[in-house]
Amino acid sequence: MQAVWAASRVLIEENNQSYFIQCGGVQMLLNMLNSTNQGLSIRALLALCCLITNDQCQKQLLEAGILSKLMGLLISSSKLLRLHALKIIQNIGNDARFRSLLLAENKITQIADLLSTCSNNDESKSVLDCLVILLKEETILEQFYNCIGAIENILSLFIRNQSTDLLLSTLSVLYIVIEHEPSRLKSRRIIPFLVDLVSQKDTDASVVIQSLHCLTSFSTHASCTSIIQKTNIVFVVSSLLFNSVDDKVKVHCLQLISSLAKIGNTFAISLAQSSIPNTLVQLLTATKEDSIVRQQVITAISWMSSSKQQQPNQEIVERILWALSFFSLDQSCQQQIRSSKMGFQFIVTCLGRDEEITRTLAIKTVLILSGKENRKHLKDAGAIPYLTRLATSNHRPLQLASAKVLSLLLEQ
Repeated sequence: MQAVWAASRVLIEENNQSYFIQCGGVQMLLNMLNSTNQGLSIRALLALCCLITNDQCQKQLLEAGILSKLMGLLISSSKLLRLHALKIIQNIGNDARFRSLLLAENKITQIADLLSTCSNNDESKSVLDCLVILLKEETILEQFYNCIGAIENILSLFIRNQSTDLLLSTLSVLYIVIEHEPSRLKSRRIIPFLVDLVSQKDTDASVVIQSLHCLTSFSTHASCTSIIQKTNIVFVVSSLLFNSVDDKVKVHCLQLISSLAKIGNTFAISLAQSSIPNTLVQLLTATKEDSIVRQQVITAISWMSSSKQQQPNQEIVERILWALSFFSLDQSCQQQIRSSKMGFQFIVTCLGRDEEITRTLAIKTVLILSGKENRKHLKDAGAIPYLTRLATSNHRPLQLASAKVLSLLLEQ
């Protein structure tokens, strides 16, 4: 037993691993797993945990039927044996041969069943970490969905636990299952709990980020829109964006805002009437040019400006147009505007509004964007008819600016 314990310590070194494998040590360790001496089994498993990252070792383990041995250990009365067996599954889970065996024998069911029998958070987290690796395989995810109570157990773990580590592991699994439609339909009831979690001031930033990541994923699917509408998600994300000092949290807030804006009228008015436009403008002036926060701000404004509202509020239009005008001064930001065709359409449409201040701000923005790289985009957005009318306006500054841009767009 002491020799195996010593082996588990020296096998941390890669050179020792190769020599141990060449001497047939892997098979000896596998045989020890069947020992009635639990201490010996645990030490053999610890040694295998050290070896499992070695490709040569993984091959020998698979050929020796490691899957059935691991499944047997998962129902052991020893917590240590179960935990280390899960650790091996987690490390070998990316191997295509192991996944094929797991799939062929439908062993994901046994792993899924552990979610309802785990005795503590450590074991639950180990199961979840295994699932994060295994469920990336679509066929395994399908099998997981068909396991009785599997999705429900994931949701239950999330709702009833406050441990940061366990929440992060649960959210990682949740993010994967959201992309599977039947699983998403079962799991979408978690949306209000996610919104509530990110609204709590004492929630760890890493949990907030993962929760926003899941909410963004949910928001891209029409089947989840009605549930999202029943939450105060716009208020929560606007407060979080304004108050957070963590750039990663801001980035994920902005990605969620962009995603909500893409839905259209459902959230466009709520977003525009919130404190979000003011916060976006503040972030534009406060962040560095190459900042990822700034890039996401530009994207969010582009999507908000392209949302089709029935009767856009004048104040909202001005706030969004002012923001677009501001970051049009930056060449790198212009690239972001070009990537969103609806951004140009919004600016051009404002040329035809009744309010003089809006038309003036719109022509100022168009003038900034009249460089060669943007002219085709302005034409495609229908700028020429608007500019032609404004060129005969009684408002002298509008007339002159429109005539200048018009001449640029009509150049051969």
